[in-house]
Amino acid sequence: MRTLGLYDSRKIEPSWSYSAKGVIWQIRPADGGMLIGEERRVEEKKALFFCLDGVKGHEFWRIASPGDDWWVGIEAVYKDTVLIHGFAIPNLPLHRGIVAVDLLAGKTLWEDPALEFSGVGNESVVGRRDTSSGQEIVELDRRSGELRRYRQVAEIQALKDEWATPPERNHVNFPLPLERLAIDDPDLAAVVKRYFDLTTVTGRVEAVEHGRFIIFDYNGPARRRTAQDPPLYSSTVKVVERATGSLLYSDTVCTGAHGVIPELFFVQHDMLYYIKERRTLIAVRLA
Repeated sequence: MRTLGLYDSRKIEPSWSYSAKGVIWQIRPADGGMLIGEERRVEEKKALFFCLDGVKGHEFWRIASPGDDWWVGIEAVYKDTVLIHGFAIPNLPLHRGIVAVDLLAGKTLWEDPALEFSGVGNESVVGRRDTSSGQEIVELDRRSGELRRYRQVAEIQALKDEWATPPERNHVNFPLPLERLAIDDPDLAAVVKRYFDLTTVTGRVEAVEHGRFIIFDYNGPARRRTAQDPPLYSSTVKVVERATGSLLYSDTVCTGAHGVIPELFFVQHDMLYYIKERRTLIAVRLA
């Protein structure tokens, strides 16, 4: 973790950055302003997981995969529990197997290699398991993995609806398509459109309003070595002050990507987070 300069009233600067040896595959917001990350070291075929203080960037823990070295990923983060999934078969997208990890300590709480995750909420994890007599649906204790009850197929969607967690629960805002925001707030869209040329944007522009700020991202073509090379794209995040339209922050998130990258950032509490060049998490205080 490297601490960077503080912002002042005229300009915003990053508060801290966190770099990984491998690719930071994803970052998930968690309770208490914490962040859960997944790092993938492609050459070594190893996955690692880590937990950070979202305000200061302090690393609480970093662990090797509690399951397979490579065929794993973050399934869900809920309250004080991180759920890590395995795969039924390598190279296929079907998730199978769950390892529950304590959010604060990074210690394994329980694991069920046969469980196909369906949902998590309150004190329970619900999933499906194949048995010799067919498929069963079980509700397990979120912290111990002990069986609480069996469920019916018809109950799964009702539980998902009951447990649906709005992002505001963790004070998290994810960007939305600008054209969707413009329906209710055309003035917001007008401010954003001052800072890019629509004719050079590839894909959609995404934005979110947070306090006096508008944060938005977009993708555009990047320079290629030769005209015969496949198309490349660059991605940008900007922060403007809504009242004045002043540009307060801008950064190139990725250069030379082979495709358009959606949802480049999110905001939790008063912090903006994004992954720069796939290996560095950047945190910017918005206040």
